[in-house]
Amino acid sequence: MLATTKTKGGAKGAKKTGKAAPKEPTAVPMVGYVDRFPFLREEHARLEARHRMQTEDEEEGLFEKLAVNMDDVKGDTSHMPWATGSTTNMFTHLVWRMLDACETGSTGGDACREGGVLGAAVTEVVNSRGAVKEQFELALGMSLAWYNHETFAFMHRGDPEQGHAIITHLGTVWKKLLKFDEATLEAKGVKKEARDIAIKVNTALKNYFASKDHYNTFTFNFMVKPTAPKKAAAAAKPKAAPKPKPKPKPKAKAKAKTKTKAKVVTSKAAASAKSNKRAGSASAGSASKRSK
Repeated sequence: MLATTKTKGGAKGAKKTGKAAPKEPTAVPMVGYVDRFPFLREEHARLEARHRMQTEDEEEGLFEKLAVNMDDVKGDTSHMPWATGSTTNMFTHLVWRMLDACETGSTGGDACREGGVLGAAVTEVVNSRGAVKEQFELALGMSLAWYNHETFAFMHRGDPEQGHAIITHLGTVWKKLLKFDEATLEAKGVKKEARDIAIKVNTALKNYFASKDHYNTFTFNFMVKPTAPKKAAAAAKPKAAPKPKPKPKPKAKAKAKTKTKAKVVTSKAAASAKSNKRAGSASAGSASKRSK
């Protein structure tokens, strides 16, 4: 995934002007590069101090990896959309080499040191207040370094809360950067190829973080899905058919109500007639008794 230098400079078919086109340097010094980043510089100093302490007490070469490799950056980036000395390439190498220096064979200790390097790196990415291009290259450098190294110890024995915080902060930065379309990023100095690589690398990281092959699993949301504007969505949505008006109730039902009322009235009249009849028969019976 990572390449490190361009061997040929200048565009093909360029007009000859009597001067050779400037070539990409075959090597870029790494020494002193870490001093640009205060948080990573602190982690670098811890790794170097522990290396010096351990090599004094332990067998020579046992903790050699704790010394960060500061050899010049060189290689071939002719197929990559960035130069050897670009922020993307240099920051990738810095973070990747510092993660390499964390490895001693002690999984718990390595996890702590890897968490420290990752936390410092994401802080540098978040605190980048410069141009969009600068923050994009730092974020891509961190994603590339993490993708290449994999941080086995941190994924198995690292602090889950720390991992969640680091990945959330990195994802928030990427959401902001990838919200720009290709044309906007091109205008800000980020090539389409770099944007495509960022999406591929972060997709691979997302799958890796969610894998059940290691103890810690994380959710990495790095891109906001584009949504259609409300007006356009409303126009595109087919209109619902108008609801039919309710039909008027048939007159037959009204007659039925009238009949019911009539029945009630009739039943009341019949009841009063029966009560009058009973009263009349009772008075007649009493009168006959008196006559006897």
